[in-house]
Amino acid sequence: MRFSSLCIYPVSYLLLLTIISPALAFNDDSRDDTRSAVSNTLCKNNQVLNDTPTLKSSCQGDVVYLQNRNAVLIKNGKMISHFSVLDFKVSRNGKVYYRTRNGPFLSDESGKLESLGGAVIVYLVSTNGDVVYLNDQGIVFKNGKPLNQNQGKVLYQTSETSSRAFFSAPNLAITQNGRAVYINDMGLLYVDQIPMSLHTAKVLKFKVDSQATVFYLDDLGRLFKNKNKVLQKPVKVKAFKLNTQGQVAYLTDGASRNLYFEDRNLSAGSHRILNFSFTGTGEVIYTDEKGRLWKMGQLISE
Repeated sequence: MRFSSLCIYPVSYLLLLTIISPALAFNDDSRDDTRSAVSNTLCKNNQVLNDTPTLKSSCQGDVVYLQNRNAVLIKNGKMISHFSVLDFKVSRNGKVYYRTRNGPFLSDESGKLESLGGAVIVYLVSTNGDVVYLNDQGIVFKNGKPLNQNQGKVLYQTSETSSRAFFSAPNLAITQNGRAVYINDMGLLYVDQIPMSLHTAKVLKFKVDSQATVFYLDDLGRLFKNKNKVLQKPVKVKAFKLNTQGQVAYLTDGASRNLYFEDRNLSAGSHRILNFSFTGTGEVIYTDEKGRLWKMGQLISE
């Protein structure tokens, strides 16, 4: 498999390769970096959802499937597509989104959604049924409305085999409450159409918690929580993670005392901390350059 760089492809290329790409099955694409992705396939009562390329269900009891004979889409016994379906997704509350094989455009049960003539290559469905999608010209849409038509483009990635192409947009996400989060090709971060980042630096990565709070790191090593700078000290943040409570831990470029949890320094004496993770209760565990194990500032293993 060959991985290309982030780029924009012509529609004719996408019409061929998108159609022969296998369908990917997700009921809930909501971004939440504080929990495991497997939780997106569970209802509140922990019932596991049907989620395959040909059969999906909602937490409301809806059943949506592809008819074997001609691949049209059926919801609760009623046909909702008139052409063969390429792929589809069902939200927790039963909203259906799909692409057909006569052109990779996105539709819901009411008809085709606006994509300004571009092929829809990525679409993400939230917990409450909102949809955010990207066309091949780098324009992001939310529920049929373009968000960044005059604010740069969102780049996407393709990986190819001899007969297939797979598309992803690592700089695009949807929150549980349906907000679009994206970085454009100028390195600026937006939530829906609201600019979050400063024009003086490029955003490298972002994470989202269950409350749709956005944490992001720019190329100057500054870490932000929404629009507020997390660390005021003159050091650069190199990496950060969120625990299950949405609290942030981060490594800086300091020679020592380089791990922080919220505004607390988790010192390992004069030794540099190399990596860290969280326990199931959200406490930080980490090792220093001597291989010693620490937990929330306490040495637990030599």
